[in-house]
Amino acid sequence: MVSPILVIALSLFFAFVIPLLGMVSKKLPRLVPPLAMLVNLWILITNIKFVSRGAMLVTTAGLKPPIAINLAIDRFSLLFVILIQLIGLLLSVYYLSQDNRDQRFYMLFLLNILGASGIVMTGDIFNSFVFLEILEISSFGLVASKKDRKALEGGFKYMVIGAIGSSLYLLGIIVLYLTTGSLNMAEIAKLMPHIPESIKLFAALLLLAGIGVEVELFPLNAWAPDAYHGAKDEISTQLSSIISKAGIYLAARIFFTIFNGFYALKIIFYLGVITFVIAELAALMQKNVKRMLAYSSIGQMGLLMLILSLVAKRGDVFVITTVILLALNHAFGKGLLFLSLGALSGGNGEYEIENLGGNGRANPLAGFLFTVGALSIVGMPFFFGFWSKISALISLMKTNVIYLIALVLVISLVEIYYYGNVIVNLFRGEGKKYGISIVPAAVMILFALFVIVFGIWPHPVFQIAQSAAVSLIERTTYISSIIGGM
Repeated sequence: MVSPILVIALSLFFAFVIPLLGMVSKKLPRLVPPLAMLVNLWILITNIKFVSRGAMLVTTAGLKPPIAINLAIDRFSLLFVILIQLIGLLLSVYYLSQDNRDQRFYMLFLLNILGASGIVMTGDIFNSFVFLEILEISSFGLVASKKDRKALEGGFKYMVIGAIGSSLYLLGIIVLYLTTGSLNMAEIAKLMPHIPESIKLFAALLLLAGIGVEVELFPLNAWAPDAYHGAKDEISTQLSSIISKAGIYLAARIFFTIFNGFYALKIIFYLGVITFVIAELAALMQKNVKRMLAYSSIGQMGLLMLILSLVAKRGDVFVITTVILLALNHAFGKGLLFLSLGALSGGNGEYEIENLGGNGRANPLAGFLFTVGALSIVGMPFFFGFWSKISALISLMKTNVIYLIALVLVISLVEIYYYGNVIVNLFRGEGKKYGISIVPAAVMILFALFVIVFGIWPHPVFQIAQSAAVSLIERTTYISSIIGGM
């Protein structure tokens, strides 16, 4: 077994070795991120067999929890950290074709992946805050790296709202620590039955405020449209495919492992509904395609959190499986949309629907890839998104709330309409032709292959998602694997 703590240690090492390599050659820094992602993926894949029976405990300083900081990796967390590293690898390969990046960008990129991976692997709730701070600070820098007014404005809004959210998250941690005397997630979960109900709810709401920024829940998502719009296309991909997935993981781990699914989930339900409806209607009104994708991404996260909250009523493995399927579809489908939009606009910032008219026809590969991403996001048959949407509807049907099913179906029609409008416009008339190099094209094709191949053959992904869902639901196994029986 290769210790998963090396994923964190090596990412940190690679990030700080970049300036030294930059002194040797300006081309070397861009080679570091793909190398780091490959090594990290190898480490994680070698550990798959060790999480089959419960959470894998990785100790530090030779001390066992709850005394020492530790990593706690089960099938649920391993799936998410592999997803983060895989998307990170694809994006790092994409960056190989770009000559205009300085070494600070690659350092921020690695620290961003480090923060997201640390959130997913840590078994210590204070360390989740530390990694959350690393994730947010590096995200501010990545968004603002475009260095124009829109990017700086988006990065500043993210910084301010993120700072407020993380401060409230830290207060929630302090409340739990003062009540339990521990920062270990498994230990806190074990002691949770002895905590007064009012304190549990108060701590849950504070933690939700911090997590809500990353999962783009209303009203904590005010930063998202400007950050997505202002950032470079590949950074928008990183926001939607990596950062929000770390937030989803953290929400699931805290509210189901620590709180056992009973606190704040009703609030998450209503916030999820509001986020889903408002964001999708806002996307419908956009004339700028990138802002449309930003609001669509917020809406998808609202749906995802809405489905996640249903576990409180059902305690159902299928519902968590649905959450994972939605997260995977969003990671690859929305990532493909942002990247292909960049190819369709030629990287010149022209995202208005009217300005993109005919560009899909003039750039058939980029137009095809954008269409594939859109069809998967809206849930068309033969694409992976179809299975995630069907699973979402089945999860809603289990609640027997007819108005909710009708609402999701109506909003889905809205989604089909605005994506359809963009696709028709892309292939109507004569557009501007832009060149696309082999490396970015190959990366986008790999994104597309996921949603196509597993749309036709979804069984392997369903099995992996279900196994991960079982791991999350069986909280007693997680707790006993880390600190012993309850």
